Parts: sequence; C-alpha cells; structure tokens
Amino acid sequence: MVLLVSLVLPSLDIVYKYAGTYGLLVYPVLVLVLIWRCELLCARLQNTNDVRLVRLLSVLALAGIAIAFFVVFPIADVKIPDQGSDTNEAYDQAVIALAHGHYPYSELTYLGNRIHHLPGALLLSAPFVAFGSSAYQSLFWVVVYLLVLSKLLGPQRGLMLFVLQFVGSPVLMHQIVTGSDGVMSGASVFVALWLFAKAWTPDHADGIARWGSLLLLALAISNRLNFVLIAIPVLMLVYRNKGFRQTAVAAVVLGALLALINLPFYFINPPEFAPLEGMDRLTRFEDWLPHVSLVLPALAVLLTFALGWRKDAGKFAGLMLGSAAGQFLLIVSGLLLSCIASGELNVGYAAYGCYFIFPLGFLAWQKLAVHRASANGIG
Repeated sequence: MVLLVSLVLPSLDIVYKYAGTYGLLVYPVLVLVLIWRCELLCARLQNTNDVRLVRLLSVLALAGIAIAFFVVFPIADVKIPDQGSDTNEAYDQAVIALAHGHYPYSELTYLGNRIHHLPGALLLSAPFVAFGSSAYQSLFWVVVYLLVLSKLLGPQRGLMLFVLQFVGSPVLMHQIVTGSDGVMSGASVFVALWLFAKAWTPDHADGIARWGSLLLLALAISNRLNFVLIAIPVLMLVYRNKGFRQTAVAAVVLGALLALINLPFYFINPPEFAPLEGMDRLTRFEDWLPHVSLVLPALAVLLTFALGWRKDAGKFAGLMLGSAAGQFLLIVSGLLLSCIASGELNVGYAAYGCYFIFPLGFLAWQKLAVHRASANGIG
C-alpha cells in the first residue's frame, strides 16, 4: 500500500489534467498491475543473475529518459503561459544574476513569478547553468539515483524500482521534460542522505567523509523551507550511532552550514527574499482555519521527532522514514485543505509528492524484497 501511495499520489494532478476523473479511478489499478509485473520481472532477473543484462537494461532506461528530455524539452520550453514550466528559467536567471554579483531574488521569470528556491538549490544548479541550462540537472541526478539504488538494493531490484517509479509515476518524467526541479530536489536529498548514513555509521571513522556529507546535505536541504525537517532524523541517526557528544557537534556544524548558505541572502535584502513566500502555501487557508500555518508544521516536527526514537532510527531505513513522514503529512494536508477550500476536487498540491516518492518508494520496495525472501525460505 505504501508503494502504491508513493507512486500514485504525486501524479494525481498530471493524471487529472490529461485523463480527468475517470483517469483518477483507473490510474491506481494500472499502477497495481505495474507493481505486480515489475516484481515478477525482478524475480526473473535475479534468478538469471546476469549482471551484464541488468547493466544493459539500466543504460537503456537512462537513454530513454535522456532521449525523451532532448526531444520534449525544446518543445515544452516555449515561454508561453500554461505550457511547460518556468522553473528552469528561475534557476538560470538567479544563477546568472549571482555570477554577475547581483541579488538573485530580485529576478522575475517570464511568467512574472519570483524565485522561491533557497540558495543551496541555486548553488547545486550552477554547474548546469554554466553548461547551458539548469534543466540538465535532473538528468545528472537521475543517473546518480539509479547508481545509489543499485548499491542499496542490488542491480536487479534497484533497476526495477527505478523503472517502476519513472513509469508508474508520470509526474517524474513530466518534471524532467519540462525543466522543473521535482526530480532534482527529491533525488539529491535521497543521495545526500545515503552518503550521510554511510559516513556516520558506528564503525566509520573518516572525518572528511563525515563533514563532506554534512556539507552536501546542507546544500541539498537548502532548497525549500519544508526540507529543514530532514535535519531531525539526520541528527537522530547521529545520536543513535555516535552518541550525544557527536550529535551536538553535528548539530552545530549543520546549523552553521545552513546559516552560512542561506542567511546572507536574507540579510542583504529581507523584503525581496522570496523563498519565505513558500509559507503562503499554508497561510492561504488561515481565513477559515486560523493558525494552520503554525499547527501543521508543528505536527510535522512532532511526527518526525517521534519517528526518531524508533529502534531503526540509526539505520538508513529509519532515516528514510523520518525524512519522508513530515513531507508526506504536509503535502497530504495541503491536498485536503485545497479540496475543502475550493469545494471541489483540487489536486494541485500533488506534484510536491516528488519530495517523498524516493524515500517511501525505497522503503516499500525493500520491504517487498524481505517478504519475498521470507516466502522463499531465504534468510
């Protein structure tokens, strides 16, 4: 069920836009069939144990995504309202302004939108802007994400989860080919958390890896305000594996990095620091539900803290659950509140599910592997 929800919920808006209400009814059934078929195919690949075949299929999957991008992106990137996305323009304009010594948040896209990405996202996208467009960053993170899945789950199961997500949840391909940053945001955090978990295991003593993983994590979560929640399960993992003293040090270093990356941009020009406008996604409901913009984040914090006391909080699976839970709560709440406020089906919040599709998909797919192994008498 978790796997189904992680795939279906983020794509509700895309499915509704192109297939209507009936599409919403049929879509979960199709995804269930896809999960079943992918599980069967995964079993066959594991039985053959042909690593070269899996590598070939992986290359073909990545090539298919790249071809779709290079064919569709030039068509979608037409700078016409209601067609494509202005997200890549937002990144490009902000990074170019920053390179010229200008304040990046004074820029407006061709749709008149302000730039809402925190500075860490701008810094991570800078190399891709230098090569022509921030839209390329999604392709990079897709490749890295598949490599990490292969490490975590094995080549066969990693590839099948990858295929399942990018076929079963069309919002991911939509984000890629329109130059949006949903895949980059979700995949970069997933990869950063994996590197962090590896560097902060009980038997890991490489200081460079530990502090380097903290830097990458600080950049990855300096993307949206809601990503700050991820700091909680991160520090709980350190506490479980390294004790209170190392947790305090990690908290100070992570806090200092987050402040160094973000606060200078705020203090230079507080009125124009557009990322703070992200709070409007909840404050818009306060006319009929007072204090919701405070209550929901507080509940997300409490939920994330509660999960941090689970026994698996010191492991990667626990880190994934903790990082996804708060995001899931905020997005599902936003969906429900949008429907109530408009008095009709309103699934515009759904695409934000790109933030939790990667950790929840991993957890559910890993759990399926454990059940399958138990059913076969393995382990």
